[in-house]
Amino acid sequence: MKTNWLVIFFAGSFLNSISPAFADFSDVQMAIIQEDYQKSLTLAEETLATEPDGNKKKELRYYLALSHLRLSHFTEAGLMFEELTKERLDSKLKDKVYLGLFDSYYLAENYPKANAVAEKHFKRNSRSEFLSLYYLKTAR
Repeated sequence: MKTNWLVIFFAGSFLNSISPAFADFSDVQMAIIQEDYQKSLTLAEETLATEPDGNKKKELRYYLALSHLRLSHFTEAGLMFEELTKERLDSKLKDKVYLGLFDSYYLAENYPKANAVAEKHFKRNSRSEFLSLYYLKTAR
């Protein structure tokens, strides 16, 4: 009887590792790290459906917007980042959201809006670790 439970355990573990239905926050992060943005987009959407409200859900929404950005879906990404700027976020995530919003406008060649986002972010957080990225991109 122990062998049957062992087989069931390993089969369940295997299915959990390959099935998107069991995706979780770390799977989304791993797909981002691996630069598999289509996979991270799918996993983030699936995980958002089951994630309760809270900080993880906000981070998942950030990863979803980032995935859209990296897949050149600039309009969708911009809308998602814009929504996130209105949320209560920790400082580091807020910085990433503003940088994502800036990038969505910048990559869509909407430079006036990109500059407006950068200026708003400078006023909000003059000590952001991403300020040098803004300077580099706006100088181009």
